Amino acid sequence: MEIAKSIEDLEPQAAVDNCAESTRKWHEKVLSYAHLVRRWTSYFWKINKAYLYSYEDLEQTIWYILMVGLQEFDGRGDEEQFLNWYIRNKIVFCNHVRQKTSKMCTFTIHTYKVRLRLAG
Repeated sequence: MEIAKSIEDLEPQAAVDNCAESTRKWHEKVLSYAHLVRRWTSYFWKINKAYLYSYEDLEQTIWYILMVGLQEFDGRGDEEQFLNWYIRNKIVFCNHVRQKTSKMCTFTIHTYKVRLRLAG
């Protein structure tokens, strides 16, 4: 298949096929980093489970962070090392500011448990 210079140059079916192929490649690339998602989910769950909603929410958040990291990767250096650093730093940052509003962390993976201090 010949690569078109713009979407208008493509036939309707060719545009659909091109989009489907692009989507398939993106899914394959994202899923190739499942080992990073499993590792970081397991690690952060072990050390923070008292403050997290659920393992599944944490895992979903890490998948989201991975996809954002893939889009932000600029091609310099090793992609997997970048994603490893990116996931770690985003989750640590969200843990650090979990009780503050931040535009860098627009989602939450934490429960805000109220700790009562007993007078005594």
